[in-house]
Amino acid sequence: MGTLQTWRKAYGALKDTTKVGLAHVNSDYADLDVAIVKATNHVECPPKERHLRKIFVATSAVRPRADVAYCIHALSRRLAKTRNWTVALKTLIVIHRALREGDPTFREELLNFSQRARILHISNFKDDSSPIAWDCSAWVRTYALFLEERLECFRILRYDIEAERISRYAPGKDKDFSRTTELDGEELLEQLPALQQLLYRLIGCRPEGSAVGNYVIQYALALVLKESFKIYCAINGGIINLVDKFFEMPRHEAVKALDIYRRAGQQANNLSDFYEVCKGLELARNFQFPTLREPPQSFLITMEEYIREAPRVVAVPTEVLLLTYRPEEGPSEDTRISNDEPEPYVPADDVVVSTVETVPLPPLPPQANINTGDLLGLDYSDSDAFAFEQSNATLAIVPIDSGTAPTFNSRAGQPNDFDPTGWELALVSTPSTNISAATERQLAGGLNSLTLNSLYDEAAHRASQQPVYGTAAPNPFEVHDPFAMSNNFAPPTTVQMAGMTQPQHNPFGAYQPYPQQPLQQEQHLMFPSSSNPFGDVGFGAFPTQLIGLRCLSDMSKCVGCFTFTPQRRGIAFLFDLSNEVTKMVFEVSKVPTTPFDGQKPGTSGLRKKVKVFVQPHYLHNFVQSTFNALTPEKVRGATLVVSGDGRYFSKDAVQIIIKMSAANGVRRVWVGQNGLLSTPAVSAVIRERGSKATGAFILTASHNPGGPNEDFGIKYNMENGGPAPEAITDKIFENTKTIKEYLIAEGLPNVDISAIGVTNFTGPEGQFDVEVFDSASDFVKLMKSIFDFELIRKLLSSPKFTFCYDALHGVGGAYANRIFVEELGAQKSSLLNCVPKEDFGGGHPDPNLTYAKELVERMGLGKSNSGVEPPEFGAASDGDADRNMILGKRFFVTPSDSVAIIAANAVNAIPYFSSGLKGVARSMPTSAALDVVAKNLGLKFFEVPTGWKFFGNLMDAGMCSICGEESFGTGSDHIREKDGIWAVLAWLSILAYKNKENLSGDKLVSVEDIVRQHWATYGRHYYTRYDYENVDAGGAKDLMANMVKLMPTLNEINTIVKGARPDVSKVVNADEFEYKDPVDGSVSKNQGIRFFFEDGSRLVFRLSGTGSEGATIRLYIEQYEKDPSKIGRESQEALAPLVEVALKLSKMQEFTGRAAPTVIT
Repeated sequence: MGTLQTWRKAYGALKDTTKVGLAHVNSDYADLDVAIVKATNHVECPPKERHLRKIFVATSAVRPRADVAYCIHALSRRLAKTRNWTVALKTLIVIHRALREGDPTFREELLNFSQRARILHISNFKDDSSPIAWDCSAWVRTYALFLEERLECFRILRYDIEAERISRYAPGKDKDFSRTTELDGEELLEQLPALQQLLYRLIGCRPEGSAVGNYVIQYALALVLKESFKIYCAINGGIINLVDKFFEMPRHEAVKALDIYRRAGQQANNLSDFYEVCKGLELARNFQFPTLREPPQSFLITMEEYIREAPRVVAVPTEVLLLTYRPEEGPSEDTRISNDEPEPYVPADDVVVSTVETVPLPPLPPQANINTGDLLGLDYSDSDAFAFEQSNATLAIVPIDSGTAPTFNSRAGQPNDFDPTGWELALVSTPSTNISAATERQLAGGLNSLTLNSLYDEAAHRASQQPVYGTAAPNPFEVHDPFAMSNNFAPPTTVQMAGMTQPQHNPFGAYQPYPQQPLQQEQHLMFPSSSNPFGDVGFGAFPTQLIGLRCLSDMSKCVGCFTFTPQRRGIAFLFDLSNEVTKMVFEVSKVPTTPFDGQKPGTSGLRKKVKVFVQPHYLHNFVQSTFNALTPEKVRGATLVVSGDGRYFSKDAVQIIIKMSAANGVRRVWVGQNGLLSTPAVSAVIRERGSKATGAFILTASHNPGGPNEDFGIKYNMENGGPAPEAITDKIFENTKTIKEYLIAEGLPNVDISAIGVTNFTGPEGQFDVEVFDSASDFVKLMKSIFDFELIRKLLSSPKFTFCYDALHGVGGAYANRIFVEELGAQKSSLLNCVPKEDFGGGHPDPNLTYAKELVERMGLGKSNSGVEPPEFGAASDGDADRNMILGKRFFVTPSDSVAIIAANAVNAIPYFSSGLKGVARSMPTSAALDVVAKNLGLKFFEVPTGWKFFGNLMDAGMCSICGEESFGTGSDHIREKDGIWAVLAWLSILAYKNKENLSGDKLVSVEDIVRQHWATYGRHYYTRYDYENVDAGGAKDLMANMVKLMPTLNEINTIVKGARPDVSKVVNADEFEYKDPVDGSVSKNQGIRFFFEDGSRLVFRLSGTGSEGATIRLYIEQYEKDPSKIGRESQEALAPLVEVALKLSKMQEFTGRAAPTVIT
């Protein structure tokens, strides 16, 4: 590795030297070109000051505008051509420094240039030369998004927040530190969202993985961090101004203002988290950070009441928190960076933020109007603000004396106990001493002394009311424990710890999240009563024989409780859950087992009935066989993701895999909250979340039904986020046939996967962690980096556009509300079946015209006619949200047409693809509609077997951007799985792009309009698929064998064809599809039987590997039509002759006994 890295460095240096030489010879701007190359070279250190100064001089106001434009063009070219993260990052730093310190002409020309070409749009950028480069590339992309948003913010505000200088306080003038405090209502509603979006992008610049410790990234992060103070001050001033004007706004403006105010509170939380991350970095030595908190909700309620046309008058607060600033000395000399060159620019300007202190203010005079004070806790005087501007100085809290607070002349409409603290909206608060922090500290799980004492009193009372028939022998270690009575009750859910042992659930019995019997038995041995005074259900079994549960008399010093379990080797610590720490020692057991037949993974993993998976050792065998098939470095010390679509048996399976992962030496397991993660979200988490995971167990049977009597599935995805290749799945299958034992930590307690947090354990190989995280956040963040959410939001807000999304009670519902409602502003009523259920509501979660009945009816494609006008756009996803169906008003889009239309419009409609497509690919049975698009656009094209892993190889090699398959799967290289919600957003992006100039017109461009225009341009591929599900496996194999036998005899084939339908053209070729991977050279055989007709028509017969029992035969019929006069027929009508030929040729009814297919698509 060292040799390879050395070679790369040498190669980078050679490229830089060559570019410098060429610039001296060929360029009219030789000095500028040389400065740019040297400032952005491959050396992993910040740009040197002397090169930056040359660039600043070349772009100053005294130089011609052409010189400035050339500089921007040169930087754009440098950024577009490089694939090295260091060069890309240093180029962005140069741009950022020029925006901050350069002449305004640079910013103006950059804005003009960005209207022609998006210089900062590098969402496709990645440097995969090493794991470190991969992490750093991700941060480079987020940094570019911030700079792009910074430029957009300047375009809207028409001034630069960072360049704004705060004037000193002048007597006779009101204090004012931001232009946002002087804006009128309309300007506020325009500018505050832009500032909040800029802050959102800033908060997104959080380094993860290997990028955290990189010096160049920290250098750039310091630039970003410094800007956060002014951006937040501007938002604060605007919010104060906004609230002052709120109760004079018309309703439609008040609604927008409420959204802005609410988002300000949320961003305070997020910014606080961002500061916490930054505190742990090297750059923190130059900064001290304020403590931020979200504002109370009481004022939000008042605002909402006003919007509902019920204005409320509230009292003025008795205390307002303000901020003042005072400069302090910069860091000492020994903290400065040494270098052989002159000292590089330090972004923090040697500035610190001081500790917080309390400063009294003089009384304020009474005011006639409501005094909002400093709503976001960043108010300060101009003189102090000037000092802060000069030195990035100190933050301090200044509470106003409650006796001098101004009051309002009425409290009409408010109850006597109305809490006015809704106006105490300071987001910056830190106690002036440690006393308050100590006295306010709560016990584990949020308990305090008052609550705990009430529990003891209740326990004693209940014990006195119940007969005692005998007690267990006294504990010799705790004979006089005055608090032992508290052990009589199961702890609250926030502090309860799962039992040391827990029996296997019966999947066919009544479902209980956590069995209660062990807890009751164990406590009965110790105490006269085991009743729970709260009546809570769902508590886990508590550790056996709790000894020494004792509380401190000084509650301010309590950090939690501990228990000791002498029956087992191990110690469990229950700390205050705000620390999110639980530790448990566990042992590893080797359990003897014997192989099960038929554990061969299909194209999407192993799928069987639940009754098969719940057999003792069945799941364990497959999981251990998977671990054994992987190389040791991908298991021991690795990070794995374990989650799925939430179908029946998933929660039990998650716990089993966690225990087996611990036993096999895995270092960390990530679990989506409640065990929920869509298959595409798993891929995104592997690729994007923190330190990269090495793989994932995905618990899903995709579009198959769920429930105690239905299907369950499991598959393994690799470190690239895609399904395991055939080489791995073949090893897994071989291991399942010879397995003799598996490893498991049986004593490991079940982890509460409903609560976000980290549980720490200790085993024979060291620490083992289980982290439960929010299922949607990472995926939503990724989608927002791909699509233009603002453009889509404008479409969804149009009264002419209606929308409907059906999750079929699959895991897609966990993402629908977050994306479509919260982010894009759709109405909640537009979501159907978006509550994930273990049995998918008793339905079949397959997004097609047969099973998505409710959506099909609503879109006007059903048999009944309700008389209600259908929505303009409808979509559905399957159980694990990787498949999709797209519908227009009374119009169905075939999956084959869908991927072709997305590819044809991606560059214009989806920002992620604005720099062009690398190539496109489809599965073999999918229609050739994508082939025609690729040929017309000059794109690379690939035809692969069914199975997303084949697309993954092409994407990893940088050969493919968009791909799809006829089985309702569409996706791109943002992850390595098909992605149902991505496809829905892609279609919404195309509709938004087509209608961006038409939202106020008479009629919107519809889904049907887009499809028919596509047919007129590229021709139409009539296409249908017949599925024969759960047929006899022997009959299915005989049918395929007969077709293989028939292939070489074209004369016999054509005799059958003409006998069935004389009007069908003759067959000119027949073969069995075989694929050689252009990346790794692997060969996949027997992938389906194909018959090609003289007129371009095609028949395909294939056995599917996605069923859980029996066999599924899929028949694909396709006919190409270029004549515009013939592209408007119904598909089944146009394809009827070919369907008749296919059934006759295959002898379908004879081999399967089926007179009709199960599903027609």
